[in-house]
Amino acid sequence: MFVVRVKCPHPDCGKSLIDPKYVLNGAPATIMKARKGAKEGNIQLSSIYDDYTVVIPKELDIHEGDIVILSCPNCGKPFPEMGVCPDCGAPLAKINLESGGEIVICSRKGCKHHGIEFSNSNALLAFLEANSALK
Repeated sequence: MFVVRVKCPHPDCGKSLIDPKYVLNGAPATIMKARKGAKEGNIQLSSIYDDYTVVIPKELDIHEGDIVILSCPNCGKPFPEMGVCPDCGAPLAKINLESGGEIVICSRKGCKHHGIEFSNSNALLAFLEANSALK
């Protein structure tokens, strides 16, 4: 089990997206803002890598296959786009890892495409060390 602790990718914010008040499957949830059309609100995602649990308020009216704009709940800025999903063609959103590196996730509800990239071995080691404390 790897817990992915993320933060806002915008240098003028950089705040954690982990909210220990919300727990999904035994780990603190990742909080993001999602916008579909004129509707916007916070969603909670599992911070466990390869766990696709997500809690979406009904009033956001997000259904399987919908594409949303993901943004920071702290500063409100949309996450940078990192190209398109090779699986479904939706935009990929980039989010920074707290330990260094970044994760990309697909913005289409139901698509499971995601990936982690480390800029160097120190960032990878920091990620692995943070996760070894969980065991």
